[in-house]
Amino acid sequence: MSYRDSLIKKNKELSKPMDLMNVGFVGSAGGSKVLDVTSGGTLSTYGSYSVRTFLSSANAVVEGTGDIELFLVAGAGGGSQNSAGGGGGAIIKTNVFTISDGTYPVVVGAGGSGTNSGTGATGSDSTFNSISVEGGLGGSGVGGNCGTGTFPAGITGTIYGNNTGNCARSGGAGAGANGNCGSAPTAGNGGAGIQLTSWDGTSYYYSGGGGSGTMSNYYTWKNAGNGIHSSGGGGAGHYAHGAVGNYTLGQGSSGGRNSGGAGGFLRGGNGGNNTGSGAGGGGYGSMTDGNGGSGIVIMRWLTP
Repeated sequence: MSYRDSLIKKNKELSKPMDLMNVGFVGSAGGSKVLDVTSGGTLSTYGSYSVRTFLSSANAVVEGTGDIELFLVAGAGGGSQNSAGGGGGAIIKTNVFTISDGTYPVVVGAGGSGTNSGTGATGSDSTFNSISVEGGLGGSGVGGNCGTGTFPAGITGTIYGNNTGNCARSGGAGAGANGNCGSAPTAGNGGAGIQLTSWDGTSYYYSGGGGSGTMSNYYTWKNAGNGIHSSGGGGAGHYAHGAVGNYTLGQGSSGGRNSGGAGGFLRGGNGGNNTGSGAGGGGYGSMTDGNGGSGIVIMRWLTP
């Protein structure tokens, strides 16, 4: 066989005769493929990591076998005419675990709708396979509670949530703290959320509680509550806030993927989408109140 017809000449990926020893092997030794998530969500990079961010439900298509980490936020609770804010959705951040080839359903929880009577709707759970976080409760006579989450066997991590709205005319609970009680003339602020840093290249806050609305038939309660971004206060979080009758409106927060809405006349503001942040409570006799923010699912793995 001439050099022109040899395997070395025909295989364009081989540069020297010794490369013949590797013919037929793809990826790492032994023929196994390194981990990659080839479809679903939006792909980005952060340092040595590949990141897929799901703003809505979809399938994640995984090729190969390797280690992955997840960050899940559930949908938040809706606001209530009884002035109380909606609770933020619970949060899970997993430790590294091993995943293999397959198509995995990713569910991004919707926010709960507000109401002009009774209790705002509960936000929907966010899930990845059998990992699940609970939606925040809607406001009622008190601020909505923040849910919790569950891990399947063999997977560990941190759950943020399981906080309470606390008291009448309180803000909704956040993933980081209880909702705050009101003190006349100001209704309660939403509970603190959780900031995600050094993980996906962002520094957004998630799952703050919605602020409480004032009660326009109680003239000593004149100022609607706000959402806050952290227990340290200051700066912008990401949560919706209460409305009032004819008095001081609650303010929407920034600092996340989408800002929470400010309170309006007789209506609470919406929670920011894809933040899991609670809706603001409305004033007495209000129209339909604010809707809770939808959740989010983010995954990362070492770039192959």
